[in-house]
Amino acid sequence: MNGEHIRGLSIEELSARLLPIVRDAGFQITPERMLAITPLIRERIKLLRDVLTAADFYFVDQLPPYDAAELIPQKGDAAMAVKVLTRSREVLAHTEFKHDPLDQALRAAARNWV
Repeated sequence: MNGEHIRGLSIEELSARLLPIVRDAGFQITPERMLAITPLIRERIKLLRDVLTAADFYFVDQLPPYDAAELIPQKGDAAMAVKVLTRSREVLAHTEFKHDPLDQALRAAARNWV
């Protein structure tokens, strides 16, 4: 099934198709949780199995540790990263958690960071 067909499915139908894939991969997830996740990833997956990489962080209780140095931009420093992350947190706290509002708010904030 390709991305165009996937986006043509209802959220409920897509969720029902994704759930067995996620469970076969060993994740214990309820149908209700899968239904809540599906609209957040529908635009990002091209094949049904892409759910395992597009949404894997939704299926675990705790993410593995990461190297904080990866947050520092190539042409920046730790102080710049802290400033950007702090401002992002402020912006996100007052933005509707949907794609378009998040995209617009973060892009507007980024223009001020440059």
